[in-house]
Amino acid sequence: MKLKKTVSRPLYISRLIELEGDTATVRVLIGIRGCGKSTVIREYIASLEERGVPSDHIVYMELENTFGNFFEKTEDVIAYLDHHMPTDGKLTYVFLDGVGRPDSWTKTCNHVLTNYNAEVTVVTSSGKAIGAGREMPKKYVMILVRPLLFERFLRTYPPEKQLDIPARFREYMLFGGLPTVDVNLSEEEKKKRLKELIEDIRIHDLLPRYNDLNFDRIQLVLVGIFRHQGEPVNTEQIAAETGLTVREVTRYVEIVRQERLAVYINAYDLKHRRPLHELGQIFYSVDLGLLNALQDSYPDPPDCLRYQNAV
Repeated sequence: MKLKKTVSRPLYISRLIELEGDTATVRVLIGIRGCGKSTVIREYIASLEERGVPSDHIVYMELENTFGNFFEKTEDVIAYLDHHMPTDGKLTYVFLDGVGRPDSWTKTCNHVLTNYNAEVTVVTSSGKAIGAGREMPKKYVMILVRPLLFERFLRTYPPEKQLDIPARFREYMLFGGLPTVDVNLSEEEKKKRLKELIEDIRIHDLLPRYNDLNFDRIQLVLVGIFRHQGEPVNTEQIAAETGLTVREVTRYVEIVRQERLAVYINAYDLKHRRPLHELGQIFYSVDLGLLNALQDSYPDPPDCLRYQNAV
């Protein structure tokens, strides 16, 4: 597989290499759309080929494009794999990219691990397909792929001069660290790309997975959450500010958590060493560019809450 020029993610490649040799464990790469999961896989495949793994012992399936509807037909995926898996018994590397339908992907993984000498890696942006209440492989390890931290952003897009670092930081604070938002684009093109990414998340990651989802309302909840960025907030507060019911807000906050659109921590009382559940949770956007696009606001210079989010 010829690798396109992309943002390198050595930390995740190293993690996948560390797990080599364990055919019983499924590797699950998970993260929001646009954070670079598929690029990690393509880069890892290139490293396998460089180390002498034959191309016919690498089976890559881009499920979202090939089979639409997110694993709607599990038997078709299994049939495809059966047709393309080598019969010599040698180790084969299987990659299922774009898993979205809960439970079905596990059946595919179990089929491959039961019938072939293979290492399986799954790539998904769906929190609903992973975790509590879902059928999972007997052994799996989750690798959370995040947008670029500023340190990695600076290494990826090094300034020509030391004095240009503040300009790079401004870029990061306005448009975030998602590798899919090319730093070489104009500012208007970056804003357009971020809006397109939000629309992709809506169409491909939210609407197909949750019944009766009102995206306008979940966007309202997200904006409400991030209005309190860096301070504890609970569902009652968000409900009062948005005009939604507590039940609606509770559901949408759970979706935000599940789909990893926000990073959150529980408020904690250091003096008495106990969680302050009554205060709610503290939320941060998973990416500053997405936050700005969601709010349709690109403060320049950034406000103090965005600095806190970056930290």
